[in-house]
Amino acid sequence: MTKTKTRLYSILIVALFFSWISFVSADLEITEVMYDPEGTDTNREWIKLYNNGNEDITIISGKTKSAWRFSDGENGETKHYINDTLVISSGSYAILASDKTTFLDEYSSYSNDDVADTSMSLNNTSGIVKVWDSSGSIVASFEYSIDDSTHEENSSSNDDSDSTSSSSTSSETKSKDKIEPLKITARIISPKTVVVGTPFILNSSITTNRNKTYNVGKLVWNFGDGMTQEFSNTNPFGYYYEYPGEYLMTLSYFETSFSQIPEAIDKLTIKVIPSEIYISGVGNTADPFIEIENKSNSEIDLSNWVITAGTHYFTIPNGTIILSKKKIKLSPKITGFVSENLKSIIITNPNNEIIVTYPTNSYKTTKKILPVSSIKNNSNSNNDLQDNLIEDRQVINLNNLEASASGSGISISKSSYPLAGLILLIGLGVTIFLISRKKDDNINDVEEEISARDMTIIE
Repeated sequence: MTKTKTRLYSILIVALFFSWISFVSADLEITEVMYDPEGTDTNREWIKLYNNGNEDITIISGKTKSAWRFSDGENGETKHYINDTLVISSGSYAILASDKTTFLDEYSSYSNDDVADTSMSLNNTSGIVKVWDSSGSIVASFEYSIDDSTHEENSSSNDDSDSTSSSSTSSETKSKDKIEPLKITARIISPKTVVVGTPFILNSSITTNRNKTYNVGKLVWNFGDGMTQEFSNTNPFGYYYEYPGEYLMTLSYFETSFSQIPEAIDKLTIKVIPSEIYISGVGNTADPFIEIENKSNSEIDLSNWVITAGTHYFTIPNGTIILSKKKIKLSPKITGFVSENLKSIIITNPNNEIIVTYPTNSYKTTKKILPVSSIKNNSNSNNDLQDNLIEDRQVINLNNLEASASGSGISISKSSYPLAGLILLIGLGVTIFLISRKKDDNINDVEEEISARDMTIIE
């Protein structure tokens, strides 16, 4: 009797154990299937599970008889392995993924313990997905078709029998924490109004609807002025327009360098205005200030513009903006200029282009057209600018020609030096000519005074 009772207790315990598993498993649902209708990227296929019960569900992985399986196909006949054990808490979700790494990269809200790698390769048109527990019973099923373009669940059922009974309840629709398809958004980060010839900073942002940011890929910029540029990352860079106007800038983002169709495109209209910056006034010995005026209809960013006065220069701080139709005064306490410096002033933009001079148009320079990769942005130093300006200033200043003659009070223009030299040369030439002519005349006079009677023939 003792052995009989022991056997009965054992059978009862096993029965209770399997009935508990069956009870728990009956609360497992398939809420969503992401298959690959085009058959081009099976690494992004996955099945979403939901524990609708009150107890945890443990999905055992492996290739043994005690391991769980899932299947797909028209009748759910193709079985697949589950490579990671999952413990799904009550009211929680888990994922069976064709590629666990790819899924976690795209769905950052899921942890490593929520996702299992599988040998998944779903039918690309339609099918029935079924989950089989360790006893070989179907505990959940889900029917999908290509008409479901968003890959939402169009049917789901819990079953512990066969595919026939699960199909009979396939019209029931579930809606559990729907995962939206991946959507990538590109955004141009740029000022909408810039000054002609002045570099400005361009940046970009590539994000997804899953709170993920992409920093690499293929980014193709079209600046709307005939210039395009391709980059492999979202790092900021500098650009400038040579002529005023309105330009439509576009940014096309491709996930890989081999992609032909962009995943995202953004457009932005850039208004390029003339500089219209003037030196409207300068100070005196007591207060050698410099006053700058903006005559345009838009505010102008003067960040890192350089004022060269005499042999000194001052870099306007980053973030300095002069409002439309307004003036700003730069104190000598800030610039360090003295009155002697104000006789000759040059203002250049960060691209080393001369924007305005004082006196007006006193200097000329050749515009430098730089490739996009060489353009200085506003964060760069202008330490080399002074040397460039010294070279550019080897031009005669026609409006500031003051120079004192040594030992006299007469003001002589520096531009008169070449003319004076030429006159001196001409004078010397004329003098030499006259002296030579006088010598010739003297010789002729002597010849005229000699006659035959002054000559004696010696035999």
